[in-house]
Amino acid sequence: DGTASIWRKEAADSLLSLVALGIPHNHSPLLLRPQAVAAPRSVRRAEEYIHANATSALSLEQIASAAGCSPRALQKAFLTFRQITPMNCLRRHRYEIARDRLVSGQAESIATLCHNLGFSNPGRFSSEFKRIFGRSPKDMHTSARV
Repeated sequence: DGTASIWRKEAADSLLSLVALGIPHNHSPLLLRPQAVAAPRSVRRAEEYIHANATSALSLEQIASAAGCSPRALQKAFLTFRQITPMNCLRRHRYEIARDRLVSGQAESIATLCHNLGFSNPGRFSSEFKRIFGRSPKDMHTSARV
């Protein structure tokens, strides 16, 4: 009797799922949207390491070692769960640090800021910065000093 009850419940659940997913309705997009999955520990450890050491020269190997996995495994996990590579995550975080320093007036000069954050080409830094934030680093630096 208990087994039959379990089977009936599973059959009812299956039928409801089939109806909910198989027949288009107002909530179909919500039901069909991929569910967010928590990133694995290696990705979270790598992000913590990147945030703590973003102003230092970092390699993929160092980040992977801190995350406790191989560089290839870390690359794959980042692409799966963050849709970027670990090095792009580092670069993005460095741009955020640059913006914060420019806005707060902590940056002495844009050239010094680039050097301190590991950007070797100030021109490329400036154009990418403007693409990301909508304002040039010079504009942010000037408005912070006024």
